[in-house]
Amino acid sequence: MKSNKIWLLICCGMICTGCWDQHLMKNATLVQTVTYDLTPKKLLRVGAATPVLNNTDSLQNVTLVAEAITPGEARILLNRKASGLLDSSKNKLLLLGEAYAVHDILPFLDIHYRNPRNALDARVAVVKGEALPLIQLKSKSEINVSRYLLNLIQSAEESLLIPKEDIQAIASEIMDPGEDITLPYIEMESNNQIANVKGIALFNESKYTGHYLNYEQSPLLLLLKGEKPRQNSFSLNFESSKEEFPRRQVVSFLINKSKRKLKLTVDEQQISVAVHMKLVLRVIEYPNGDVEADKEKLMCELTAYFTKLTGDVIHQLQSANCDAFGIGRMIIAYHPDIWRRLDKDQYFKQIKFSPNIQIDEIKSGIEH
Repeated sequence: MKSNKIWLLICCGMICTGCWDQHLMKNATLVQTVTYDLTPKKLLRVGAATPVLNNTDSLQNVTLVAEAITPGEARILLNRKASGLLDSSKNKLLLLGEAYAVHDILPFLDIHYRNPRNALDARVAVVKGEALPLIQLKSKSEINVSRYLLNLIQSAEESLLIPKEDIQAIASEIMDPGEDITLPYIEMESNNQIANVKGIALFNESKYTGHYLNYEQSPLLLLLKGEKPRQNSFSLNFESSKEEFPRRQVVSFLINKSKRKLKLTVDEQQISVAVHMKLVLRVIEYPNGDVEADKEKLMCELTAYFTKLTGDVIHQLQSANCDAFGIGRMIIAYHPDIWRRLDKDQYFKQIKFSPNIQIDEIKSGIEH
């Protein structure tokens, strides 16, 4: 009886060892970067960067391109051009050209959420001009163009220059009526051999507004949103009384610590937000001489600098109607009656902001 049970288990094991739902990598063409552009004929141009080993076992980048009405239709066309079935499980990046991003991007992201094999942790970024040429560039530092672009974005994230946004994260933010998304903004330099992170692209709901924050404004926005400071540096030039070269004094510094608070005040006539931020700075370059001797002057100059920079960031956000702070979310949570009466399309432009930036300490010398 016991031997019969053993034979039964062996037979069942032999029958059940196979799996009908197999995805063999040898039959797949891996997609590592996808680009979306809008053609002059209002068609969606989709590019796919796939790394391929040639006959000498060296890596080369193959770019597949298709024009269609939707990403799903484009995927069918791309499959016909690929040597194997397209597999986007290893997708690293989704790059959106400007002409495409100014339209509603949410419907075109639908395919990324419905297919369980799609990589939802792929980074999303807006590209100045067209996105397709970016995956066709020839980098001298990295053969795999997708890895090069991903390293570029991750480096900017670590420096607190751009936000860390992926396909999964932006879905809930786009559909939230009280907050707008911001995405990395990239350009390809004129020599077509290097990409450059320019700053942060500002969105209103699911559309790129055409406004972006530059490399100086971008880290400040992230600090104002509550991000912790990292290795991002600032440089401030101000007039010098000296006649000889250089005519300007320079101070370069890091932000060691930051603490910010947004205070919302709502009444029937006006929505006001007081922006309070305290900073601790560390000077890393001051050719003029003794930091300690000039600390009072530097404190005054840097306070004025950050106050103006904060005003510039807020002005850019309101011009773009981009509620990157999530003020609408705060109103929904604490003043739902006011929210129901607000013009949802224009409320952010009408908010009165009052920035108050305070430099708590300026450090110099070697950090222990």
